[in-house]
Amino acid sequence: MGVFNTLTVLFLSASLTGGSAKLFAQNTVAGRTHDGSRRMNDIISQCFDVPQAFCLHGTSQVITAAAIPNGLVGWWTFDDVYPIDHSGHFNHMHPALRSGPSFFGYGASLIMDKDNGTVVASSPSLNVGTLTVSFWIYLLNGPTGQYRYVVSKGHGDFEVTPTVLLQESSNKLRVRVSTNINPNEGLDSQGGIPMRRWTHVAVSLSKGVMRLFIDGMLDSEVILSDEPKANNGPLFIGKHPHRTFPGFDGYIDDIKFYNYGLQQQSIQAMLPAALTGIGTADFYHLGRLRCTFNETADPEICPPAFHLCTLEELYMGGFHTARTHQWLITNDVWYKGVESTTGEKSAVCCRDADEQSGLVFAAQSIAHSSAEIM
Repeated sequence: MGVFNTLTVLFLSASLTGGSAKLFAQNTVAGRTHDGSRRMNDIISQCFDVPQAFCLHGTSQVITAAAIPNGLVGWWTFDDVYPIDHSGHFNHMHPALRSGPSFFGYGASLIMDKDNGTVVASSPSLNVGTLTVSFWIYLLNGPTGQYRYVVSKGHGDFEVTPTVLLQESSNKLRVRVSTNINPNEGLDSQGGIPMRRWTHVAVSLSKGVMRLFIDGMLDSEVILSDEPKANNGPLFIGKHPHRTFPGFDGYIDDIKFYNYGLQQQSIQAMLPAALTGIGTADFYHLGRLRCTFNETADPEICPPAFHLCTLEELYMGGFHTARTHQWLITNDVWYKGVESTTGEKSAVCCRDADEQSGLVFAAQSIAHSSAEIM
């Protein structure tokens, strides 16, 4: 049997059928097409379909959409002339509000005020009870004496899954959902949203548990009376047109809506550390917002694998985290070895050293994130 010098040439066929591009291979031997290559073409044409893409005829130019994570059913970046949905589910917003500065330094955000908002029409892809909604928010004004709508879904008072508001007397958050047992339940955040600073907020609903994350850190969680109840109402950003409370003054950007509850590692992956100023979002945890020093000895004040921070750990980022997220009720927090033990302060917990060691911790995070999308 002779030895052939086979040249494989790859090219793309132009086709819009099925919304995919097909990759073909042609094997050429001495200027002639080998008979076996036809069979190979048939195999490859079935194996190399690229969804959500097409090719320009006669060229190698491929036009394809951005990679979309599993379960992402709404994604609004506000970087376009019109606030389109980049998830591919056609959940576009209307009307288009004025553009503001982006959270990441390029592109745009939405300028929000107390009297205006925008809406996404009801869609089966958004009508879910198990979900995650996340966004970046920048506040220009403080408390107004009224609750202020940030994100809400549903028509009336008995359809609130999910709803995120700023509280009336602070910039802390209130998150509400409806269940079959209680039409309006949820939690209030322990920390608050700082003024004139981009802050990432995420609400995760899964298996009857609501979790609120601020800048990737678990702020609060609650076990609901029942599974969250989905509704077929529109999704409102800012002021709700059928409710009395106003919207908020500021900017909002990069809103994402998933049809399942994200884990903390996946939420942290959305955050550039340089932007939030918090390098390791899961190293610090608010043990208790207000307590005496004797109460810090309670083994339940810190979650498993955490301990009351030392002064050194607070200087390494704990004080910054506490100030940023409004954990401070005084100018200080409790820590191991504190000299004065009178009064009430906040208790900040730090992760145990062996639990956050380098590659082991990184590998665990990757494994958790991979398991979610399988």
